[in-house]
Amino acid sequence: MKNIFSFLILCTICISIKADSIPKLFSSLSDSSIFFIKIKAIDLSEDAPPAATMNDEVFFFIYNQNGTYLPQNIFAQYFKLDTANRIKTFRIATPKILPTDTLTFILLEQDTEKQIKGIEPVCRIYLNEIYDNYLKNGTASFYEYFDDDDVLGMYRIIGSKFDLTKPIVRKFESLNLFDWAVYKMEISKTKF
Repeated sequence: MKNIFSFLILCTICISIKADSIPKLFSSLSDSSIFFIKIKAIDLSEDAPPAATMNDEVFFFIYNQNGTYLPQNIFAQYFKLDTANRIKTFRIATPKILPTDTLTFILLEQDTEKQIKGIEPVCRIYLNEIYDNYLKNGTASFYEYFDDDDVLGMYRIIGSKFDLTKPIVRKFESLNLFDWAVYKMEISKTKF
């Protein structure tokens, strides 16, 4: 009798679970986006002697924004590039990118002692303002946001146009005081 009672409770629990909740468990695995990014320093910012460090310390941020909500930082990385190592690749895994999403990619060259924890919130809070400034002034006029850190380039795309059937390639050229830099960013569905 005890076994029958346990069996009935188990059946009741199984029946009470909505049938559409099981596919949700499996669909959440497919409701993500994975893509690859390659950053290449064609011309380093810090490669002109005598005061050059011969390497670029780079911040790379990716934000996703949907509507007027505060953007979500979906990727933040600090890395160094130099004459021997000009390329850095990344695998990006993020929740599914919706057609109404806006992705913003930011490359900054570190000239101060700031770390990601100090610079990322500024990018997130002022993202739209910073991007508008970039469209208006290129890589100049960012002192109020980043002090002496330099904008190497920015790119923005809406989710409905984020089609990686062929790679997206963007070239950034920046001039900040005496620092001239040329970078290329490639976004691809497959690994490089």
